Amino acid sequence: MSKKLQMEKEKINNIEKLQAKVAETVLVASGILILLIIFDDLALELYFIAILKLPIILIFILAYTKLKISGFQERYTHFVYLPILIFFVFNYLGNQGTQGPTMYGVLTLFVTYPILLSRKWRWFYTILTLIVISILLYLGSDKTNLIISEYPNSMDQYQDHLFTFIAVATFLVILVTLVLDFYKKQNLELIYFQNKLQEQLTLANSEKEKNETLLRILAHDVKSPINNLGELVELSHDDNLTNLEFKQFINGLKLRVNDLKYNIETILGNIKRNPESEMYLANKGTALDLTQKIVDESKNIFLNKYQNVSIISEITEFYPLNFDKFISEITIILKNLLNNASKFSPENSEITIKLITSETELIWMIQDKAKRIPPEIENKLFKEAVSSKNGSGVGLFLCKSIADNIGAILKYIPLDDGNCFEFKISNSIQ
Repeated sequence: MSKKLQMEKEKINNIEKLQAKVAETVLVASGILILLIIFDDLALELYFIAILKLPIILIFILAYTKLKISGFQERYTHFVYLPILIFFVFNYLGNQGTQGPTMYGVLTLFVTYPILLSRKWRWFYTILTLIVISILLYLGSDKTNLIISEYPNSMDQYQDHLFTFIAVATFLVILVTLVLDFYKKQNLELIYFQNKLQEQLTLANSEKEKNETLLRILAHDVKSPINNLGELVELSHDDNLTNLEFKQFINGLKLRVNDLKYNIETILGNIKRNPESEMYLANKGTALDLTQKIVDESKNIFLNKYQNVSIISEITEFYPLNFDKFISEITIILKNLLNNASKFSPENSEITIKLITSETELIWMIQDKAKRIPPEIENKLFKEAVSSKNGSGVGLFLCKSIADNIGAILKYIPLDDGNCFEFKISNSIQ
């Protein structure tokens, strides 16, 4: 399962958890409210009415148990909402009608319970509640329809209204506070998941664009070696070639094949990476280990031209590599720089890798004895269109693009007797 699908699933699960939490809060708070109203009835010696309300408490207990076992399911809200309506009908008829505090509870039900319902059922119960209230108000207009039509005294009426009002107000404050807190937490979680999804999308698009660029570079970068191969094959048809010329032809053919092979392996190697190997190097190796490994993997390039590569390490302390996801990018850049140094340097020449490390950054300086790059080429050195007789030259464009993407710095430094490319990266990039 992809990370995106996993996050979508987690987001749905979190929404379901939120619904269950809100429903649980409403059930518990409603049950406590009904219980307080029953105690109020008992205090007013309305024993018969109090007994009629007791089954409602059992319904809340059953609903809460089902919620804890199965999670929130909308169909179970009907088994709570309808009994509560019936409860308020009894309370209205048995507790002085409009003179009693029943409408406090009806209004609370009218406001709170729709938050648990879908739009269809929300409208249904809203209309149903309005109809029930209308009927009750109509019946209450004739006191002969009420079970208990009058309070024994004004103090009982005051006590009943005050107690019910305090209970309902407390219920609403607690409920609204908790629900808002739940929704705030859910909103923060949704923002977090949206940001994670956006990061995944950005990364996927970046990888897609990078791979498209690499494949475009690959198609472009193999043209020159292939053309050279064609020219060399044409020369092979010349019967007048001397042994020396034939040997030069074979050496040239070998170099072009190696160039082509290296270009293909370099670019495809950046598309298909080995995370486990990279993680091992990042966690266990040092910058010197990484550099030596890259030189060893590239040694065939230098052997063909009898070139020597030396690593000059200005290391006073061996700092571990503190990043774990850019080993491949660093390898691609250094291999390309070494390949360029070999390609443009004469045979039997020296190529130097100067390594400077600290706790905060790593610096590689690749120096060669090639002909100094002309100023007009230097100005567009890291542009995709640069070309040369040994290839399209887009390797430097590729290196610069990768360096920019990982927050590193790649620059060219002209030397009196050659060229130098400096590659610098922070040792704390995560």
